[in-house]
Amino acid sequence: MRLFRDPSTQSPIYSLITHILQAHMYIHVQYHLMPFFSTSHMILQIEIMTRR
Repeated sequence: MRLFRDPSTQSPIYSLITHILQAHMYIHVQYHLMPFFSTSHMILQIEIMTRR
């Protein structure tokens, strides 16, 4: 991670690439975690409904 902290490589293109990479990682994590959370939420709702 030292590459991202080095001020000598902070060219506009480099900062744009890092920004795109960070946004891509954020979308990637959200895309992979959201189905897990929705399925766990559905399981919780089914448990609540079956307990009645």
